[in-house]
Amino acid sequence: MSSEHASEFKAPLPYIRNKLDPIFAIERRWKLYDGWRACTPMDIRDFGLSLHKAPPPVLDWLYYATQSNGSDSSSTSKPASVPDAAVPRTYCFFDSAKASEARSLAPFELYDLPAAMRAEDFPIAAKFAERWLNGRRFDAHRYDSDKGRYIEGRYASDMIDTDTIKLRWLFRFGNVESRFNRLLESIYSANAKAVLKTKLLRHVNARPAFAGLINPMSLCQNDLQQLHSEFQFQYESVNMVDAMTAAPARKDAWLPIGMTDVSAALGNFNFYATIAKAFIERTPQQRPTTASSDERECIQRTATVTHIYAYMRDSYSFQDKGVTSQYLGHWNKRGMILLPGAAITHFMAEGLGSRVPKSWQMEADDMALLPVTIKDRLASEYVYYPVRNRDFRAWQAKHQRGGDFLIYSDIRTITLRQPIRIDLGAEC
Repeated sequence: MSSEHASEFKAPLPYIRNKLDPIFAIERRWKLYDGWRACTPMDIRDFGLSLHKAPPPVLDWLYYATQSNGSDSSSTSKPASVPDAAVPRTYCFFDSAKASEARSLAPFELYDLPAAMRAEDFPIAAKFAERWLNGRRFDAHRYDSDKGRYIEGRYASDMIDTDTIKLRWLFRFGNVESRFNRLLESIYSANAKAVLKTKLLRHVNARPAFAGLINPMSLCQNDLQQLHSEFQFQYESVNMVDAMTAAPARKDAWLPIGMTDVSAALGNFNFYATIAKAFIERTPQQRPTTASSDERECIQRTATVTHIYAYMRDSYSFQDKGVTSQYLGHWNKRGMILLPGAAITHFMAEGLGSRVPKSWQMEADDMALLPVTIKDRLASEYVYYPVRNRDFRAWQAKHQRGGDFLIYSDIRTITLRQPIRIDLGAEC
């Protein structure tokens, strides 16, 4: 093995792949490939994910999106799997592979990611990625120098999706439904009531003599962004891991790192509770003055929240919160593979924190996030490329396309069996 090959082809790493069950062929299962079946990271200059392919003009996208799917990149069927070739158990790939051979391969284009998502049976993720890539450029986040962080702004009306995500569909995955139920339990907490008081006082103080029913949806004229801003009072975070499925991180360890359509489409998201109906009562009271024994008439104000809206809301964007750019898996036109080390670091670090074993932690740009080849072969179908949030932002800057958009699920109206009463104080 030459020194050139040793520096460009790294030691093999285990990976997992979501394949059809070999017995029933109707259910996918994550399978671990390690040892002599592991993948080979390739640290080759000028070799990686391509950002070259551009979308059609914006005006042509509506026509393009309505065309029937053919056998091109929009196909929903996964390419036929190639039979496993006999692979020697002694790892000899380094001795025969050359970097020049890798550079001659047609690279995987970020723009083709939606087709790869459909090959993985992630139709919702594919739809969202396709919308972002083909949309006009729209940046939902602006950097606030005073706060030292990015702030989410208001979305244009054509940058809102309210039809795709259904709560019932979300509940089919992982621990998502339990997170929704936690939201409904937490609306009675002291923190939630404090926020409720602040939101309701803002409305009541603007209308001093008001008493009766508050209908937030009507007040906001069905503007969901205004409704969320003015009347949302509680939320429950759903981590990416909550929507994932168990997969073998090692032979003796299964962890929730298997990507699903929800985690690929939404990543981390939140459930929210917003006031749907509240009644304001104004009760006259006599209160003593501080200067004398005389009494003055005051109005005691009380709010009773009887109905809430519960829904999912998420920004489809690629804004990283920290220094590390979010790892989204290794992809090619056939689908995806995941490297457990990278998956644990990027998917689970937020949820597990210091509990992530040090032996499994990886830096943001080490060999786990290099292109890799499987089955000891240098061919386009066997080379997978890491995709990160920053790749989408780089593609956006290159083509001046890529539109962040806001996603709402269907909105569920819930009648509270135990209404929430809020003391709004006296008005004298």
